Amino acid sequence: TGQARLPRYNGPPTKTGVLSKCGDRIKTWHRRLFVLENGELSYHEIEGDGGRGELKGTIPLAGASVRPSNSV
Repeated sequence: TGQARLPRYNGPPTKTGVLSKCGDRIKTWHRRLFVLENGELSYHEIEGDGGRGELKGTIPLAGASVRPSNSV
């Protein structure tokens, strides 16, 4: 697909946390567990015990850049 894949790392995730995300088709807010690992940011449903549930989406970060926002 033209995107470089980072090598797989089987250690613990770099960062995890819960965020609210607005739905794509139905505009309601959903709490999701976000996980940053292996050069990707993935988001999952949250299990009853707070653990990682069904994978809902993945955002590849290879080639991405981060800059501060002035809109906050």
